[in-house]
Amino acid sequence: MANGFALQPVLDLEQRRLELATTQLQKLGGQRREAEAKLRQLQSSQAQYRASRQQGLAQGMEPDRLRDFDVFLAKLEHAIALQTAEVERAQQAWETEHRHWRALRAREQALGVLARRHAATLARREARNEQKQQDEFAAMKVRQAKEG
Repeated sequence: MANGFALQPVLDLEQRRLELATTQLQKLGGQRREAEAKLRQLQSSQAQYRASRQQGLAQGMEPDRLRDFDVFLAKLEHAIALQTAEVERAQQAWETEHRHWRALRAREQALGVLARRHAATLARREARNEQKQQDEFAAMKVRQAKEG
């Protein structure tokens, strides 16, 4: 029987797939964080413009300027809605890839267990063979001592 782990090529392939999935998961996590940061920035701008609008109203803002604020705030609301959808899409993509990564990791770990078991079996077999050789050598020495 060959001493190599028969499933080693499969384990190697699963390890490469897991590495690629890890890289993809990290990339998607970065994209999600960027989308979230952009959303927070838009929300912060919206809060600032609303505060400026309120301050302007309190100080007697001109109707044209008020209309400009309202138009800009409407555009910000639209941008926030779009960015919220982007954050949700990025989160879904990350979750999908995370499930894929977990499945790959489970397969890779299962194959790793099999590889370790195989190595342990080989080590036990080697130890038995070594012990058998030592026993045979000792028995031969005893026979030689009796004969000699």
